[in-house]
Parts: sequence; structure tokens; C-alpha cells
Amino acid sequence: MKILRFLLSLVKPFIGLAFLSVFLGAATITANISLMGTSAYLIAYAALHPSIAYLQVAIVGVRFFGLARGAFRYLERLVSHSLNFKILARLRVWLFARLEAIAPAGLLDASGGDLLTRLIEDVETLDNFYIRALSPPLVAVVVVGSTSLFLGGFSPILGWTMFAGLLVSGLCMPIMVYFGNRTLGRDVVKLKSQMGSLMVESMQGLGELSIYGRNGDALTRLNGLSNQLADKQFWQTSISSAGNAINLLVTNITLWGMLIISISLVNQGELDGVLLAVIALITLASFEAVTPLVQSAQNLENSMTSARRIFDTAEKKSLINDGNETMPDEIKTISVQNLSFGYGRGNEFNLSRINLNLHKGKKLALVGPSGAGKTSMAGLLLRFYPVTSGKILLDDNDIQKYSADKVRERINLVSQSVYIFNDTLRNNLLLARPDANDEFLVSVLKQVSLIDWFNALPQGLNTWMGEQGAFISGGERQRLALARTLLMDSPFIILDEPFSNLDSVTSQALFKTYLQALNNKGIMWITHRLVGLEEMDEIIVINNGRITERGQHQALIQQNGWYARMWVIQNQLI
Repeated sequence: MKILRFLLSLVKPFIGLAFLSVFLGAATITANISLMGTSAYLIAYAALHPSIAYLQVAIVGVRFFGLARGAFRYLERLVSHSLNFKILARLRVWLFARLEAIAPAGLLDASGGDLLTRLIEDVETLDNFYIRALSPPLVAVVVVGSTSLFLGGFSPILGWTMFAGLLVSGLCMPIMVYFGNRTLGRDVVKLKSQMGSLMVESMQGLGELSIYGRNGDALTRLNGLSNQLADKQFWQTSISSAGNAINLLVTNITLWGMLIISISLVNQGELDGVLLAVIALITLASFEAVTPLVQSAQNLENSMTSARRIFDTAEKKSLINDGNETMPDEIKTISVQNLSFGYGRGNEFNLSRINLNLHKGKKLALVGPSGAGKTSMAGLLLRFYPVTSGKILLDDNDIQKYSADKVRERINLVSQSVYIFNDTLRNNLLLARPDANDEFLVSVLKQVSLIDWFNALPQGLNTWMGEQGAFISGGERQRLALARTLLMDSPFIILDEPFSNLDSVTSQALFKTYLQALNNKGIMWITHRLVGLEEMDEIIVINNGRITERGQHQALIQQNGWYARMWVIQNQLI
């Protein structure tokens, strides 16, 4: 019920369109039933050779209902699909907003391929819920009630017989198909999810699979899942086909029943013989309202399973509690006091009792081996993760008093994996400052030593960057990251191993460019490469989540600790 309420809640903002869609659907089928009934009356009565005057109303009725059926069908499709697209658009935006709110801490155990499947495939599956599972039953209720009452006007037994036939076809058969498809529907959605995840992983790891000659293994697994999916869908189709066949049988049994009763009524003088054809064709046409319910029942479990997956993902609680206090326009100092943090996978802390201070204009380096907790520190400052114990203060105020978005306006991050969107250079830069004009963008490119590269571009700011920046080098990618940072103009910058994938010469050049461009910022430089740290005002060594050394470069060399040993080793390698 919770999932059903969740799905129905998405319709609430468009309740007017929903009622209009149901009305138009009922009007379409009613017009068709009326057309069939009026046509039958016209043909049957015309066989008695009455005056043409007696046929005028029926002739006008046939024309009216024929035109009305087409008009109502067009309007029903227009409204129902418009409603469906609006609901699915709202659902996508809502789901993306929920994922954004809980990322990354709330999605540590989530597969990227599975998330993509839920965001695309599962949402697309719900297309069947609103058009083929929700609307048809509501239309059927209206049509079944009105048709049964109309035929009951000739004789109560006709009304009840019609109602019984429609009830068996519109309720009993869909229930049987629903329970027959229940497990199959869940399996189909699950297999689609697994196929989506496998395809994303295989595409992302295509290079490695090719290198090690394992392409065939991935293809075999994909074929196996595809065959399982085809098998489940075959049984779904078989059950649906059986339901449609039985529906056809019920339709004909109901028609025979209505004819037998009508003939008896004609013989008793209680019914005009001309109406036999009318009742027969109305009976056949009325089943148009309940026949789609078998398909609705089949789609229902698929839709419910997809909705459950979406709901389960979206209902994950954010580990970050956003504060609502207004942040001052200027933040001068970040202070970390006795900070401890763990990812919740045991009692071990990734960081334990960390104390540090960073103010505007200060250059602070966090160094240590991989896995020491340096990147965790960056995630805590950006409010990606909650503080387990201790405090992070912006000036004298707890960081938790402010929303994560406001904090990230003051603290920016440049990581080793800079994402370049498959878009123009202009739009990749405007990501950091949407209101920047072209002149300002070019001046920033000049500031990060990209002006020669920019001048060589065939279309300037309109040049396409390619998928994940395929058309630019690693050094250019990092300079673009610096350009974004300058455009955003945050007072504090975290540089998390920005040059780890670059050669030493490029790294040295970029290092100087960064320090020069960010001279008035508070810089936290996270690195395991001890190069250029003579420029740092303070160096903090983190090992196994704890601060083991701190000071300036020369003082740490003299201490002959981890920093000094690593500095000697790295310089010997160089």
C-alpha cells in the first residue's frame, strides 16, 4: 500500500488532467458503444421499410457518434500521454534530487549501473502504470456501471447479466493474470536491472576486458541474462494470451446469454424485436472497456516492482542534516577540533582526533600514504559525510548550522578526476559561474595559462570537449579545473591529488600555476607526492587516520620521521 500511495501521490499535482483523461477515455468507449447500438437500430429498423422520417434521428446519431468517437479518442490520447509525460518528468526530477541529497555517503554501497537502471529503466517502466494500469480500471468502472444501468432499463435481468459478464472479464481475469505474473514481473525487473549494471560495467571496463581477452566472458554473462529475461517474458506473454483467450470466451458466453434472455423477452412481448440487434452489438462493444484490464494486470507487478526499487533508493536517509542558518558573506578561518570519523563499517576510525586550522592566504598540505584518511578529511569539510565526533568550525560557528550547498560555495574542491562534460568549452566553464560573459571566461583561461591552447581551438568557446574531455590532455583538463575554481571564487580550495596522473614536468608547471592563481585563497593541498612542499606554510602528516607529524618542510626533514624518509626516497627516484 505504501508503494501504491507513493505512485498515486505523483498524480496529485495533475489531478485535473487525470480526471479529464478518465472522462475522455470513458467518453470514447461510450461513443463507440452508442455508435454500435445506433447502427444496429438503424439497420434493423430500416429492414422493416419505415418512412425515412422515422430513421432521421438514428442517421444523425450514427454520424454524431462516429465523429465523436474519433474526436474523443484523439483528445484522450493527447491528454493521457501529456499527463504521463508530466508525471514521469516530475518523478525523474524528484528521484535525481533525492539521490543528490543522499550522495555520496548514502550511496557508498550502490552500483552505478544499478542506479542508472533505476533512474532510466525503472522510471520508463512506470509509463505502463499510468496509461495501462491506472486509467483503464477507472474508465472500466464508469463504462460497466453506465452500460449495465442502460441495459437494465429494458429489463433488470439484462442489466445484471451484462454486469456479471463484465465483472468476470474485468475483475476475475485480471486478478488471475496478476497473481500468475506476480513472480515473473519481479524477475523481469530484476533481470533488466542486472543487464543494465553488467552493460555499464562492461562498457566502462572495455579496455581492460580487451587487454586480458575476457570480452567473451562478459558477452556470455550478458547472453545468459538475456536468455533468462526472454524466458520470463515468454511466460508473461503466455499468461496474458491465455487471459485474452478466456476473455474472448467470456464475451461470447455473455453475448449468448444476453441473446437468449432478449429472445425470451421478445416472445413475452416485453421487448421490441428490433432491439435484439441493439443489445447484441452493445454487449460486444461494452467489453472494449474491460479487455485492456488483463494487460493492466500484467503491467501492474512490473510497475510496482520498479516503483519499489525507486522508492527504496529515494527513501534512504541523508546522513547529512542541513542547517538553515544564514552563512556570513565572508569566512576567514576553518578550524577542525578533535575530529574523528568512520564510515560505519566497524568500530575503526578513518580519522581520529584531528586538529588543524586553515585561514585565507594560508597554504596547508596534508600528506601521508594512500588510505591514510586524507580524502576523508576533504569529504568532511565539503559535508559529504557526517562528523562522527568533534567539530568543524567556520570562523566560530559549527559547520552543521549551514546547508551543504552554502558550505560548498565557500569551500571548493579540485580532485584528480576532473569531469569534463560532453559539451562546449563555454558550458563547461559556466558550470562554475552561469552569469559569466565570454570576455571574463577568456581572461580566466589566460590566467591559467590556457590562452595559447584556446587560440588554437577551431570554434573558440563553442568548441566541443568530447565525452569526458576526450579531446583534451590531462594538463589541459587540470587547468580547466583551475579555471572553474577561479570562476567560482571560493575563499577556500581543497586540492586532492590534482596532478597524480601527470608527469613530473607537467606537475611542476601546474603546481606553480595553481599557487600563483590561488595566492589569496586558503589552500589545503592533499598529496602523497612530496614535491614543491617547501612553499607550504604548514605540512601535516596523517598515517592510519592520526596526525603523526606537523610543521614546515625544513623542520620535518630535520625530525627524520616518515616525511623525511619519504622525501629522500622520492627525490632519489626523481
